[in-house]
Amino acid sequence: MIFARVSTKSALGAVVTRVPAVTDLDADPCEVIKTGDWVRIDADQGVVEVSPVPPPVSGGPRPRRERS
Repeated sequence: MIFARVSTKSALGAVVTRVPAVTDLDADPCEVIKTGDWVRIDADQGVVEVSPVPPPVSGGPRPRRERS
């Protein structure tokens, strides 16, 4: 779990479910992480790595032309 601000309830939820939690980050994760991003979390070290998804290629692959 990643928390921008940890509360008593969210801390208790992490403990009860035995899920590692990360908080007190340099930036607000809700503003940094976008839909489709890859996120790697090392809760033991308190490290969160965000890899943005590359923008889609416009037009897709070009059809091949046959030579005559």
